[in-house]
Amino acid sequence: MTTEGRRLAEDGITRARTAYERYAEAGEIALNAFETATGRVVAGMRTLSGTAQGDGPAGGAPANPYEAAAARNWAALRKVAGCVLVASDTNMRAGFDFAERLVQARDAQEALSLQKAYLRAQAERFASQMLDLQRTATEVTRDLAQTPDKP
Repeated sequence: MTTEGRRLAEDGITRARTAYERYAEAGEIALNAFETATGRVVAGMRTLSGTAQGDGPAGGAPANPYEAAAARNWAALRKVAGCVLVASDTNMRAGFDFAERLVQARDAQEALSLQKAYLRAQAERFASQMLDLQRTATEVTRDLAQTPDKP
């Protein structure tokens, strides 16, 4: 690869990484805003039902079994989604790191060696992430199934 080609590739990778980081940050802000809004809706439901004025459970506890079930389901969804988001972020960052190393390869042999190592590491990473997701989903499902106060 020519020096100019390498510089263009490096600049492109830097721009792509920066764009991804902005996207990830915006997604986190949106998720937090959604969770905050959902919490306000539940609080508003309590106010409308009269439970916020002291005739319901204390300390913001769920007013009824349906609200409790919804809260458990949201918590389970957040746990699974968090697992997926961490895996996705890890994979994206690994891809950017690989691209940066690949652009620096001195020759085709080194590039092939880098690619082989990356594919091996990525396969191991995917296997580990799938096991983590399976464990998380199993745990969440077990917790939801064992909850006594179902509506």
